[in-house]
This record gives sequence, structure tokens and C-alpha cells, in this order.
Amino acid sequence: MLYQISFFITMPSCSFSEALEIRYVEDIDANPIEPCEIFLVGSFPGRSSPSGRLVLPRTLTLNCCGIDRAGVLRKIDELCHDVEELDLAQNELSDLNEIDNILQHMPNLSFLNLSYNDMKHATTEKLTETENLRSLVLNCTYVPWSIVCSFLDAMPKLQELHLSLNDYSFVDLPSNKQYKNLKQLYICGNPLSSWNDLIVIGKTFPNLESLIMANTHIASIPEPSLWEHIFPNLQTINFNYMLLNDWKDIDRLNHFKKLEDIRLQGIPVLDALSELERRQHLIAYLPSVIRLNGSAILQKEREDAERAFIRFFLSEDERPKRFYELEAIHGKLDPLVDVDLSPKKTAQSFCSLL
Repeated sequence: MLYQISFFITMPSCSFSEALEIRYVEDIDANPIEPCEIFLVGSFPGRSSPSGRLVLPRTLTLNCCGIDRAGVLRKIDELCHDVEELDLAQNELSDLNEIDNILQHMPNLSFLNLSYNDMKHATTEKLTETENLRSLVLNCTYVPWSIVCSFLDAMPKLQELHLSLNDYSFVDLPSNKQYKNLKQLYICGNPLSSWNDLIVIGKTFPNLESLIMANTHIASIPEPSLWEHIFPNLQTINFNYMLLNDWKDIDRLNHFKKLEDIRLQGIPVLDALSELERRQHLIAYLPSVIRLNGSAILQKEREDAERAFIRFFLSEDERPKRFYELEAIHGKLDPLVDVDLSPKKTAQSFCSLL
């Protein structure tokens, strides 16, 4: 389960270029060596190339540094040209222009983490296009939807977007735009309460393959005819800790036509069942799913689960539609005989009198 942390760590402020100098450059500057003599093995904050140019790792991590601005752009350009992954979580970046200044000078960046930078008061700006960025993490930034769109507009090749723990009560994406490259969306731990938010997501990201949407307040799934055509490519969903409380909602998940991997834990409809029965019922209701809660569903497990589902309802007056569908596959089953294998408490004895 996700827990939201509603505070930001305050550090003495500095620029991104200053943080780079402190984290990756000062160790070399303190002990200068002729470029031709440098041979480094293993990890190191930064290293000099034979030409004397400082080479930083392709993955930079600068958490909790108090970064609130870009700083010297020439220095960023010199040091970060080849950097591919940048983690700036838990800093103080709130100005979109400063973020844009950093990104403009990192042309090979493919991953950016801005989590826990308080962006709730950021103003909408047009960002410079970032050609190579594939993954953007904006967890717990409280970033407005208008700013999310600014990032999406500037990142045409973005495939993975993280928007968890942003206190969103609704999804506010433009109805006239689509971002067809996005494949994975993580939007957990937000107080979303309407299935209409999923419809907006599906229309905006028509090629979405993975939707991770745990810990929301959604309590029901409407008639599939309203939304099934919107998710033609969705294969993986995580609806852990949704408030679904009717098996009809579970049955309607089958209208995600390509769904094969699902997580459904902590939902109210499962509360009355044992752990084994929960898995058996979910397998029985979801015939196309091949992976449930992280575990593969083998053919024997599926057959056993479907038979157990039929037997579960044999003594019930009201039986779901799925009962009759499975009975048509497996035939009419008899209840399992309850055989008492416990030791007998009495014994017979025979006496013969001579």
C-alpha cells in the first residue's frame, strides 16, 4: 500500500551546476593529475578523459541537494552532454524555466526523476522539445495537469510517465490531444473516484499498454460499452486497493480485450473469502489473464480454480452467470466428499471366555 508524504525537505539552496561541481568535480580538482596518467577502475564521482575533459557517469543522482535553479549553463553543457539518466528527487525545483534550462543542455537524457520537488504553484510554460526523453517521474510533486501537458508536449517520445501521490481528485487532460507514444502510466495513491477518469486517460493515451492505478477511491465499473473501445492495447493493470465491491465489476474487466496481467489485492469484494478462494474466484472470472498478483497462472491451476468455483456455488441459491459458463465447459460436478480422516476415539474389543 502507498502512503503519501505531504512535506518537502528544505535544504540550503544551490544551483544544479553547483551541485554537479560539489558531487562530481571537487574530488578531481582537489588532487589534479596529468590527463595521460589517469586510469580509473570501478565507480568514481567523475573521471577525466585522455583529452583532459571531465567525463561524468551516464547516471547522475543528486537527491536532497537543495537545487532550485539551473546555474551556469555552459558548465552543464560541458559536464552533462553524455548523461542519460538524471535523478533530481527531493530538491526545490519549482520553476519550469529552470527545469527547461537544465534539459536543453542534456541532449542524450532518456530518464528524469523530479519526484518530491514541490511544483504545485508552477506556471504553464512552453518547454523546449526534449527529443530523447523516454521516462519521466513526477511523483509527489503536486504538479498541475496543465504542467503535465507542457511536459508531454515537449517530450514526443515519452513512453513512461509517473504521476503517483499528487493528490489528484480528477484527471484533467485536453480532449483534443493524444499522446500516442506513451505505453506506461503510473498514477497510484490519488483520490480519484470516477471511472470517467480512466476514460479520459484512455482517450489521451490510446496506445497505453500498462496502467498502474492502485490506491484510488473508484468503487464501481460502468457498463463496458461506454469504455471498452478506448483501451485497445492495454495488457497490464494494477487496481490494488480500489474500492470495488461487486463481482460484476470483476467480470467487466474482461472487456479490456488484451488484458493478461492484473493485480487485484485489498479490494472489498474479496473480504469474505479465504486467501485460496480469492485467487480461485479471480482466476475463474478472468479467463484471459495469464498472470495474477505477480504469479503466473498455469493450466492446471486454472482448471482446478474453475472447478473449485463451480463447487463453491453448488449449495447457493443464487449463482453468477460465470457459474453456468464454467459448468458448460467442465460439466456438472458433484460436491467434494468430506472424508473424516481423524483418529477414532473409541475402539472395539472382543473377549472370548474359555
